[in-house]
Amino acid sequence: MSVSAGAIRMVTGLLVLPACLSAQTDPRLVSALRLAQEGLGDSARAVISRLVARTEPTDTLYPQMLYTRGLISADPRDMRNDLQRVAVEYASSNWADDALLRLALLDYAGGQLDASARTLERIALDHSTSPLYPRAALWAGRVYFERPPADSFPVRPPGFRIQIAAVNTAGAADAIAARARATGIETVVTREGPYYKVRVGSYPTRTEAAAALPAVRARFRGMPFVVAVRE
Repeated sequence: MSVSAGAIRMVTGLLVLPACLSAQTDPRLVSALRLAQEGLGDSARAVISRLVARTEPTDTLYPQMLYTRGLISADPRDMRNDLQRVAVEYASSNWADDALLRLALLDYAGGQLDASARTLERIALDHSTSPLYPRAALWAGRVYFERPPADSFPVRPPGFRIQIAAVNTAGAADAIAARARATGIETVVTREGPYYKVRVGSYPTRTEAAAALPAVRARFRGMPFVVAVRE
């Protein structure tokens, strides 16, 4: 996928507005964003990279740092990598919905309308109460208008599973899935982008999946969460 510099400006143009600055919870990140806003992108990226290198991935600020680094990246590949990590590895963080929206815009800018539509649908399914939902809906309308006829893409009602892991290799995912299956739980592994996601259970409604979530969290490490699926 080729993404032009102009397209990157389209994706990032709204990222360092005052509203974005006020959303940050760490003064070091605010300072870096101000540098980017003032045209000092290289300095801003250097600040964020040092912060990321000195921060443990388990720190609550880590996803915010990744998100901010993605915001001001000059390289679309680096931007995508950071935003994907936030959306997948830190899906329950306050930055996941925004990361997904920007991934959808990257795909749109690269002409990948199907991928953009799937990501926007993910926002609708998993972040329906997000303040970004109206903006995502507007972009979804534009994407669907530009896609091939709707009958080429049948819409199925979603089901729900509980995601227990997202890892980089098939082997790691299969090992986690095998341990889950050994406990008698229905388990599937799906690949989305560079990640292999391990999900358990099968629930017709989000309410039923949410009711099962405490028991799943008690059985598996990390922070399992409910996801909508169309399988």
